[in-house]
Amino acid sequence: MTVKKALLFLVAGFTFIRLTVWGLIGNCTALAPDEGGYFQIFKYVNNTQEVRPTLHWAGTPDWVLEVFFVPAKIFDLFGLSEFQAFRLQSIVLSLGAFALILISIRNLGFFNRFQSLNPRNKKLFLVFLALVLFMPSNVIWTFLGLREPFIHFSLALILTSFGSYFQNKSLTFPWLIVYFIGLVILGFTKFYLLVLILIATSLTLFLLYRRQEAKKLGMMLIVTMLCLPVFSQQVNELNWPKMSFSTTKLSFDFLPDYDAPTLPSMTYSQIKSCIDADKAGPLLALSIRTFETLTPIRAQTANSQIPIDEPSSLALRSDENLRSELNLFNLPIGLINFLVFPISILDSSLFGLLGMVETIFWLPLYMLLGLQLVRSRKGIRENPLLLACLVFISIFATFSALAEVNFGTALRHRSVLLVPMILVAISTWQNKPSKADG
Repeated sequence: MTVKKALLFLVAGFTFIRLTVWGLIGNCTALAPDEGGYFQIFKYVNNTQEVRPTLHWAGTPDWVLEVFFVPAKIFDLFGLSEFQAFRLQSIVLSLGAFALILISIRNLGFFNRFQSLNPRNKKLFLVFLALVLFMPSNVIWTFLGLREPFIHFSLALILTSFGSYFQNKSLTFPWLIVYFIGLVILGFTKFYLLVLILIATSLTLFLLYRRQEAKKLGMMLIVTMLCLPVFSQQVNELNWPKMSFSTTKLSFDFLPDYDAPTLPSMTYSQIKSCIDADKAGPLLALSIRTFETLTPIRAQTANSQIPIDEPSSLALRSDENLRSELNLFNLPIGLINFLVFPISILDSSLFGLLGMVETIFWLPLYMLLGLQLVRSRKGIRENPLLLACLVFISIFATFSALAEVNFGTALRHRSVLLVPMILVAISTWQNKPSKADG
């Protein structure tokens, strides 16, 4: 099978699964409670709600939101309900991110390199790509109306333009404009990720300052700095976290802490409410029936729990995990928790069970990517895109290991790693070097 045909099958599967879930999930926001707030923002932009919510897309100007929601507004004009149009936009953005990855595959010369791979490495690369595209949580985040599709699209825009810029000999190249646009989208979506991009670009320039690529990296850094005036308000309000080395309990969250206060199963109660209101589609109804059949005791406990409000749930979080202070002693265990095990194995909710399933996807991704990095370790400094992606992955994983406050955010934010991981794979994938090459 040629790489083009294989990618066509992956695109078709990517689209089919997301459109199927989109059509069968119903008008229920139980899978991500934040989605309701984002939908209200779209209604405000679409002139069907007068008051703008204050918690979601905070600090993003109205004109930016008008641009962001153009696809959803077009779908609404073509007769889809606001909610369906709102979610369909997420799928379109995710497809756009995948399309940008395909551009990287072409611009980085991977089509030709793929044909030179032996059958085993061809299959492993396609398995790697399939694990990314069909990961359960990635499927969920890329059809819900959350900010993740905007993050994936903007990161793909930034890193694709980054790699394409280095393929051209000129210092002034149109991809710099694309790079700037990607930075602006990312900054208005999650400003702290733009800060991490700035740090990653600076570190990459430092690591390559004696090489000929340093001039282009300098241009990329200048363009990145030019974005900051666009976000003057966010820069002024930026609250740098305090670093500390306080003592911490170094233990994996394998076993539940029965002495600590626990939250009711919010996901379960919300899906039940959607079913009662006749808003849940067949997939949500099936998930509840499966949960109640496989874990009747947990379902009975969830039914008997008293709902609590948001302030109460925030009060149960550990103060040492809040982002105002980053405890560096938490880093080793935090990295493992964020990258692999952000759950309690025996005390997992509906999304906790999803996190356990996720491990089946993430562990092979890490192992396959690690193998290719070992094989390509001597050429890492020869490839600015590869080095920049690795630096960004390292910085983001470190920050997330120190800053994530709960399982739900860790499960969502971990998907940010997927775009740079694919580009790392494209940059490194090769056959096992022969002894003559070593």
